[in-house]
Amino acid sequence: MDNKAKKASKKNSRKKITVFSIVSVILLATVFVVILTSGKKDSSGSKKKEEPIQNWDDRIADLENEPVSDMDVVYKEKKNVNGKPYLIQINKTQNCIIIYKKGSNDKYNEPVRAMICSVGFDTPEGEFTISDKYEWKIVNGNVWSQYATRVVGNVLIHSMPYAANSKDTLLPNYYNQLGSTLSAGCIRVSAKDAKWIMENCPAGTKVHIYESDSVEPLERPQAIVVPEDARWDPTDPDGANPYHGVNIGFEGVEAKKTVERGTQINYMSGISIKDTCGNDLSSQVKVTSKVEPFKTGTYEVQYYAEDAAGKTAQASTIYQIVDTMAPQFSGVKTTMNFASVSDVTKDNILKGVAIIDNNEILDNSRISVVIPAVMEGGNAVTLSATDDYGNTATININAVVHVKPPAISLKPGMESILPLTQKVDTAYALSRVTAVKDGVAIPADKITVSITPSEWGYSLRYTVTDENGYIGVLDDSVTYVEYRITPPANLVVTDINDKSQLIKDVVLKNNLGGSLEPSSLTVTAGIVSGNQYRVTYSYTYSSPVGSRTATAEAIVTLEGGTGTEPVESGSPQNRPVNSGTPETSAGPEPAASAQPAQ
Repeated sequence: MDNKAKKASKKNSRKKITVFSIVSVILLATVFVVILTSGKKDSSGSKKKEEPIQNWDDRIADLENEPVSDMDVVYKEKKNVNGKPYLIQINKTQNCIIIYKKGSNDKYNEPVRAMICSVGFDTPEGEFTISDKYEWKIVNGNVWSQYATRVVGNVLIHSMPYAANSKDTLLPNYYNQLGSTLSAGCIRVSAKDAKWIMENCPAGTKVHIYESDSVEPLERPQAIVVPEDARWDPTDPDGANPYHGVNIGFEGVEAKKTVERGTQINYMSGISIKDTCGNDLSSQVKVTSKVEPFKTGTYEVQYYAEDAAGKTAQASTIYQIVDTMAPQFSGVKTTMNFASVSDVTKDNILKGVAIIDNNEILDNSRISVVIPAVMEGGNAVTLSATDDYGNTATININAVVHVKPPAISLKPGMESILPLTQKVDTAYALSRVTAVKDGVAIPADKITVSITPSEWGYSLRYTVTDENGYIGVLDDSVTYVEYRITPPANLVVTDINDKSQLIKDVVLKNNLGGSLEPSSLTVTAGIVSGNQYRVTYSYTYSSPVGSRTATAEAIVTLEGGTGTEPVESGSPQNRPVNSGTPETSAGPEPAASAQPAQ
């Protein structure tokens, strides 16, 4: 190792590297010397641990200039008796390589191998032919690659980058980008795939590079993810690769699992496996099973996994499908209603009923229905069913025979006279009644109500139909309050034009007992004869169905005061009385103590 490192240091000065500037050449050469000398043995004779370089930038713009080193190791190709047995198709869009061999028609149309790769945006498209090959080759960015095969010019198919021409100097941050478009133009692959191409695709093999979103005939493999301190490519078939000593295997595989018949099976439940580098490989496990979930019996399930390093693992388990659960009834009502005794039959009881056994629907002929001597009212009926495995399910229902329709009645305390402000709509109408069938309340939304305006209120008709077609009916009516004016007898005033004297002791009251101030009245007066006057009182009020006016008359005596001259007898001429304030016009009922509490 010491001699090799010294030799590398001496020859490093002879490298012919063309980069963007002299400063870049000096910097890259310095880093390269540090990497090579890091592998020297210390005073104890043990090899120092080489640290991977994490921050190199291999994005070289000028692809026409290829680094040259006399430490490049040319591959001595063996004689291939099969000529050119393969065609290499490289899809830049999908970073995927498909290897084809000749089919029966002597054309390369039979896919045999898929590889994940990383191309560059500058990787050329077209038809090319393989030429030079290297076991080790320095490439753009002054990094090393192994198993390199030249496609055209400065474009090669080669392994992921190494810091030096030594297998234990892998650059892990680059390696974990495999499958992305990131190279300077070459086609990067794993060491395993690069070696396979170098050894199996002789000079003259055709390479087709293209872009396409179309589905390829083989699925692109997944790349293995290496840890940050990785030194080797896990896929490298070299016998010295320390990853060869890592075995992969399944964990959590039981010798036998018992599953209830008809149950959905997750074959990977509780089972895990990791690849060579410790990554979860469970999603790539292939499960082979002939389990019939709806058939009891014993079945073998096999597991197989292969990671990107070529490691494989196998395992198997026995699935025992059993049936220990009784069937289940679906669609059964615990209470069924019938219009007559003769309607209580097996066919009517089983309408909409199903029997399910471990997610499998059984024929209703399996259901046994035991019906006792039926009478009006409730009747106990028993349903039972047994599956093929001797499991029995039983359920009891109450078959109720009805001969009476549902009953609708007003709720206690409901008044037939309504305040003027009460709106009579469906919600209010339904709030007035209850419906009952055999002692069980019927929801309000099952009751239908029709509302018809009448002279001073509404006519209401309620109907409800039960499940047997019996109809319950209730007719109801409501009216709005009415006002009555009661003037006093033998009213004597001193001023016929003073409204306050004319309304003294006048009562304005509704038929619910509520009263209003008499000042709300409209008052007119007309002379009858002498000091006798006819006074008319009126009050107009409104409800949602219209307006009404209450009126009353009284003969008032004017004593020692002012008045009007008498008119012709029998033809009094009324005129409004000026009370000094505007008359109260007809309108909605005043709020002040006009209505009794409801």
